[in-house]
Amino acid sequence: MTIPARLQHAPNRTVRRVPLAPVALLAACALIGCTSSMEQTPPATPDPAVAPAPAQPAAAPTADPATPPAPAAAPSSCAARIARVWHGRTTNEKAEAYTAYISSALPKFRTIPGNLGYQLMRETVGAETHFMVISYWRSRDDIRAYAGDDIRKTRHLPRDAELLIDPEQTVMNYDLAVINLDCPR
Repeated sequence: MTIPARLQHAPNRTVRRVPLAPVALLAACALIGCTSSMEQTPPATPDPAVAPAPAQPAAAPTADPATPPAPAAAPSSCAARIARVWHGRTTNEKAEAYTAYISSALPKFRTIPGNLGYQLMRETVGAETHFMVISYWRSRDDIRAYAGDDIRKTRHLPRDAELLIDPEQTVMNYDLAVINLDCPR
């Protein structure tokens, strides 16, 4: 995985790498309370405290056995249509303080109309710790109601200037082109 939005310095210019979040988007289900649409494998050793369910009789076939079964219905998708991605970085010495700080602020997202959840990720690389927050939204209009007309503008937390290295001024707002989640309604 590459480090998103890291600044590289070259003589007379600064080059910004654009953050990409496909791996993080795959983890969206854990963040917005979804369950996997894939069948889970049972544990290798059964729990002796749990009695096995009684066997159910097999149902009589209702279709011609030579006909392949119909595909299962596609799982319903979440209402999330936009992933808003923010990146920041701090020194390793401030990483725990920033983790605690941002972790206490993030639950407020869930009170904003149109917000469907969020993820906080971090990675230490050398002397810096990088943070990425992905929040999930029903629409760009919902983001606009929260962030203002310029939805690419970062909404900084009060202590970001103190704790972050060179706080970024923009966020990315990705349309979720493929959603493979089975989310409860």
